[in-house]
Amino acid sequence: MTVSGLLADGGAVSGGAVAIVIIGGKSEVVAAGDEIGDLRVVRVDPVRRLVTFTRAGRRFDVRMGGE
Repeated sequence: MTVSGLLADGGAVSGGAVAIVIIGGKSEVVAAGDEIGDLRVVRVDPVRRLVTFTRAGRRFDVRMGGE
């Protein structure tokens, strides 16, 4: 999984922030609360340039450009 882009209204962490993530070769635009398969998007943080996910009860961050 890769975070390839982030967009936010005003640059603050908010419900309006979205991320472009690539999962299994497929691009998805996601926001906090979205679910993709067994992943749940907890937070999109454009200031820290990361997206926080949960999977099977475990929370983890993926930084922009990282996997």
